[in-house]
Amino acid sequence: MTTAQLRAARAHYLLGLAEQPADQWHGFYRARRESGNYGYRFQVAFTAYALAAIARRIPDERPRITRALRLLIERMGDFRSWGYWAGWPSSPLHRENVQYSGHLACMLAAYQALDPADESSEGGATPVRATLRDAEGRLTSHSTDFDSLRASLARQMGASRSGGIACESGCIFPTCNDHALIALAAGDPPKVPEASGGDRWLAFLQRRLVVPAGTWWPRGIIRLVYMEPHDLAIPVSLAFTDAWTLAFLSPVAPGLVRELAPRLWRQLRRDRHGLFLGAPPLFDRLEIANAALATGFAYVLARELGEITIAEGLHRWADARLRPLAGNGVALYNMAPQPYVTALFALGEAIEAGELRAIFDVRGTDPQGWAGMVVGGGNGPHPPTAVPEPGPNTGGRGEVRGRGPTPSPSDQRKSRRDIGTGSGTAARG
Repeated sequence: MTTAQLRAARAHYLLGLAEQPADQWHGFYRARRESGNYGYRFQVAFTAYALAAIARRIPDERPRITRALRLLIERMGDFRSWGYWAGWPSSPLHRENVQYSGHLACMLAAYQALDPADESSEGGATPVRATLRDAEGRLTSHSTDFDSLRASLARQMGASRSGGIACESGCIFPTCNDHALIALAAGDPPKVPEASGGDRWLAFLQRRLVVPAGTWWPRGIIRLVYMEPHDLAIPVSLAFTDAWTLAFLSPVAPGLVRELAPRLWRQLRRDRHGLFLGAPPLFDRLEIANAALATGFAYVLARELGEITIAEGLHRWADARLRPLAGNGVALYNMAPQPYVTALFALGEAIEAGELRAIFDVRGTDPQGWAGMVVGGGNGPHPPTAVPEPGPNTGGRGEVRGRGPTPSPSDQRKSRRDIGTGSGTAARG
């Protein structure tokens, strides 16, 4: 399959997910806990990001993909995407819950970057609002547009001690705050006094959450979570969250990411198929992460930084180990959660170095603004990173050892998900 054929097949698969009737969820993975990392909101959001990237490579499909992004924004408003928050007293949009609001804002940014104007709006952006629906499908009072949601994110960052926004009460994760940063840096700055809250978060991230090189513990790059009520940065880091944080921090803090990325490359492992970033099997059982997702984020980062040799090694491993399926005009990886995993690789395949900024129309890279917060500064030429050499034990603790990613219990239950080729048993959320 040529590059163009693969890209078209990826687009066909992801468009099939987006364009189905709003009350159907065929092909989406049904997580055990929607509050976890395999939930619908992440599958929907990353599907949107991948399609936005593909639209830049297949101009003829741009109108269709733009419509698909609107449908995905509507799907993000489905109760199945946000209902995990229904028991909380605060709004799912405007207080905490950046694991949802940050991604929704990024989806709106990607949509506006694809469809900045139409004839009916006299040169303005095509209006699009996200309105949440309840479990019965009825419209709720929770409704927002891009500018309102960005203003809300900015106000929350401005009111926070650290400049970050919590996912759950008091728990601030760098991963999802990346998406709030991208939304604030997209297009024209939000017109609120707290618009500089993102700068404060980046400064805090570097001062308190980036693990100094050579630290014995934690061994990773970025601490997993900051507990703001206790002013405590948890001394734990994960390869999965390191890869995610760096990949989506790169549009707003490229210098910092370039400085830290070599530490992630040193965590990569090699088997006879290629390179991968591992995750303990327990994480997959708990639906925190698996090697497929960790490697997918590493692949996006490698492509974004122009690390072609590393990216090719990661892609070879995925093609050998993530159960690729091609047929009926679609191409996907049949490793749960399938839409999420496939979208990450489709996103990486569609971008060139530095292109995530364009996908979200990120403009906040002025040396006195966003990029001024980075360590090591700038986006200039850099030498290629050495590919890690295989060691005597290329699996390592928590890594995959040679039979492909350890199938999770969810992969054993065919009735829980559809492989997405149009011929499997449909899983409904």
